[in-house]
Amino acid sequence: MRKSDPLRLLILVCALGSGIARADPPAPVPAAQPGDAGDLRTQSDAFLPQREIDLIQIFTQARKRYVAGKAGTRARDVRMDMQVSVVDFMRNGQTASDWVGVVKGRGTDKDGSVWLTMEIAEGITVSTWLTQVTDTDQHTLIPPYSPLYDVAKKARIGARAVFSAQILGSALAGDDEMISRPQLIARFTALRVAQ
Repeated sequence: MRKSDPLRLLILVCALGSGIARADPPAPVPAAQPGDAGDLRTQSDAFLPQREIDLIQIFTQARKRYVAGKAGTRARDVRMDMQVSVVDFMRNGQTASDWVGVVKGRGTDKDGSVWLTMEIAEGITVSTWLTQVTDTDQHTLIPPYSPLYDVAKKARIGARAVFSAQILGSALAGDDEMISRPQLIARFTALRVAQ
């Protein structure tokens, strides 16, 4: 997707239906070869990149507003406000660099490509599509020839990880699902998983 195409970005992001600490500067993640996670088990949530914190806050603020249920706070209105905030966020870039998450799910499709879901905060995920049928033109699945393939295929559910990705859009769902469990769709470009 071209950065200069905000309408297409708005259409993709419109599918979206906690205090987080930050220590300055964030602890550097050691340079790693594919599959080497350094020692991610010691990485603290206090070291999340600011962009990741900002996006998580957009979603958590929408949840709080939705749960508070003040008069006139319908799910559709909360979702639409959240989507506008996400579009504004994405205008500053759709790249997630060295974000921290937990492997929430992973598997292979019938062609052997790996699908991957990373949870960056409770109920907030960054994922590939699950099948070639749903991933027709975004190429988010990790094919066997990718340098990320072995790391993604062997990633242990629940393991902490540092990843980079290009955020492409989000999965369509009902208003409640988009607010409660937003799922961003991304093409992963780097992945280091704690053993």
